[in-house]
Amino acid sequence: MGKRRISREAALQVAYAREFTEADLPQTLTLVGQLGSHGDEEGLRVADDYASAILAAMDERESEIEDILVDALTGWTLDRLGAPDRAVLRVAVGELLAMPDVPVRVLINEYIELARRFGDTNSARFVNGVLDRVCQNLGRKDAKTPRKPAGRS
Repeated sequence: MGKRRISREAALQVAYAREFTEADLPQTLTLVGQLGSHGDEEGLRVADDYASAILAAMDERESEIEDILVDALTGWTLDRLGAPDRAVLRVAVGELLAMPDVPVRVLINEYIELARRFGDTNSARFVNGVLDRVCQNLGRKDAKTPRKPAGRS
């Protein structure tokens, strides 16, 4: 598993934990780090610079992220989403804001995979649609990459 994928997953685990606690970010990092120390061999690498940057953006720009998500949700509210989907979307938008150099297609694909792994059977498709709309709303030009017609080079 790549370093950024590990970092994204660690950030997701922290975001998910924050769904169920009123703890601030440092307290949540401590809690998740303690729980993760008994997990798989890679454990949680929340101290990693990349995960830390995503988490810092989520913490500092929480209300902006909420607004961005509310604007992108059609016929849904954040409260209606399951906790895993909400956490995936918050982390993804946090990374989108904190790491403008990451290509949108890479970012969306990474979070589709996390939604598939941690969400329900519809999560990946839902996350894909919402993140695509977020990118379009934010004017990220690489949000919809036109495909080349078949048979042309």
